[in-house]
Amino acid sequence: MIPRHKVLNFEIIFIALFFSFFSGYLFGRLYEFLDPGSLDTSIIGTADFWGPIVGFPLALIFFFPLLFAAFGTGNWRKWMWWALALPVAFEVIFDFSHLFLPIALGLGGYWLGILVRKISNKN
Repeated sequence: MIPRHKVLNFEIIFIALFFSFFSGYLFGRLYEFLDPGSLDTSIIGTADFWGPIVGFPLALIFFFPLLFAAFGTGNWRKWMWWALALPVAFEVIFDFSHLFLPIALGLGGYWLGILVRKISNKN
């Protein structure tokens, strides 16, 4: 039988993927807001086309630390770092010049998750 903390951590990964899929467009628009015209410079598509594609890894970088810090069990920091490996590699390879946004999103999600964990543990 699989330990309960591993099942919960897998559930956190799937929940983060679900949230990121549906909020990727919003994170893409945030990226476009902070760097105007960056999504319209492609030959193929418009900002509306590229918004979800660019925003999905940014959303993952926000939701993985948020959910693992708030609800992770066992060795949740290790799970968080392994889950962040692909989206961070994507950002470093394809958009190194704008690395400030994923760093800010990751730290913001992490500190919000810690805040949620501390508030929920006080009761």
